[in-house]
Amino acid sequence: MSHSLEQTIRDAYAAFGRGDVDGYLRACTDNFTFNVPGRGGISGAWVGRQGLYNLASKAMSATGGTFQEDVEDVLANDQHAIVHGIASNAMAFRRSTVQRTSMKSAMES
Repeated sequence: MSHSLEQTIRDAYAAFGRGDVDGYLRACTDNFTFNVPGRGGISGAWVGRQGLYNLASKAMSATGGTFQEDVEDVLANDQHAIVHGIASNAMAFRRSTVQRTSMKSAMES
């Protein structure tokens, strides 16, 4: 049985995939961190709303607007969600990197 936060996360990633950063942010608390592992151009810890806007801008700029991420799996509990995703872009002609993020549902009381 999946945790209720899993669907919130999947919906947020779907919004991001459509270029709807604000739709993604609706599922986030104010103090979330989006972690991109590795040593690539977008790796690092992206903190808060402005951090996500900066990440999206950098990812789209670096890939000529072709960045996309497919969610492979979501692990969620009452505090966090970890997303296993595969990022790709048409410029690199390859699938790369695993991304993880921590979020907490904005719907929680």
